[in-house]
Amino acid sequence: VMVARGDLGVELPISEVAIAQKRIICETHREGIPAIVATQMLESMVQNDVPTRAEVSDVTNAIFDNCDVVMTSEETAIGKYPAMAVSYLREISEYAEKAVKNLPEPDLFLGNQIAYSVCKAAKVMADKISARHIVVFTKSGSTARMMSSLRPEAEIVAVVTSESLARKLFMVRGVRIALLPAELEKSVGVLEAIKNIQPFGLFEAGEDVVVASGAPYFLFGGTNDVRVVTIGEFIARGYPDGSSVKGKCKFDPDGKAEILFSDSIPEKLDPTTKVVVTTKFLTASRRASLKDQGISSVVLAQIARHPRSGEMLSVNCQTGVITSLESAN
Repeated sequence: VMVARGDLGVELPISEVAIAQKRIICETHREGIPAIVATQMLESMVQNDVPTRAEVSDVTNAIFDNCDVVMTSEETAIGKYPAMAVSYLREISEYAEKAVKNLPEPDLFLGNQIAYSVCKAAKVMADKISARHIVVFTKSGSTARMMSSLRPEAEIVAVVTSESLARKLFMVRGVRIALLPAELEKSVGVLEAIKNIQPFGLFEAGEDVVVASGAPYFLFGGTNDVRVVTIGEFIARGYPDGSSVKGKCKFDPDGKAEILFSDSIPEKLDPTTKVVVTTKFLTASRRASLKDQGISSVVLAQIARHPRSGEMLSVNCQTGVITSLESAN
C-alpha cells in the first residue's frame, strides 16, 4: 500500500495528511502488507545537494511510524542530484532503524492466526537465545510479511523458489532473500534445506538460527512449525552445563585443545580444556568441580559421528548440540 501524500493532500484537508499516514500504516500492519511512504520526502534535493532538516525529520518519522519503504519521486526522476538523494535516504533510514528498538507489533492481526502464532513464537525464541537470523520458508510470501510485521531484531531470511516472489519481498522491511531452485519446493527436511541456503554466506558456522516452516509436511506453505537449528554438520547432542565453546577436538586429556571427547575424565585437565563431552553420566558435584575450573560439560552425549582429532567444533551449551565448523564452512 502506498501512502501518496500528494494525492492525500488533494482528497483530504492538508491538516489531516499526517494523521492519515499513521492510520494507513497501522492498518497495513494489521494485514501484514508492506506500506510505502512517498511524495516530497527530500523534495529540496531536486535543486539542492543537501536535504533540509525538516525533510530528514520527515523520513525519520515515517520509519518510526513503522512503514516498510520510503520512496523518492521528483528527487530521482528530474532532480539534479538523484544519486545523492538516494544516498541520503539510505543514510537517514539506516540511522533511524538503529536508533529505535522494539517497534510495536500489530495491535490486531487479521491474517492466518496459526502462522501468525508461529511467527510470534519465532520472534520470542530469537530474542531469548539472541539469534541473529530467523529463517522462514514461504510459498506465497505471506509468512515473510507476517514475520516482518512483528519487527523482530533478528534479520529475516525468506527462503523462496520463485523469482517473481523474491522481487516482491525485496520491499518488505527487515527481509533478505534466499532463492532456491524450483525443484526444491517439495522439500520436507529442514536440515537438508538449510544446507542449500548455507552457500549464500548468510550464516556463520556454529550459529543458531530460528526456523519457521510447514514441517513436518512440505516446508514451503502452511507454516505450523518453529525450531532452532545450529549451522554445521551435526556431531552429537547431550545435556549441557556451562558456557558455549568453539575450538579444536581432542581425545587425550593432556592434549592441547579446547574440546575433550572422552568417557574418562581425570581430576586434572590440561589448562587449554574448555569443555568435556562424554557419553557417561557425571555427578552434580563433578560437574560443579569442572565449572569451578572454568570447564563446561556435555553429558550422556548421543554421537552421530565421531569427530576427528583437531577438527574445529562448536559446542552449544544452551541446546547441547555439537556441530562441525569445518563442514559448515
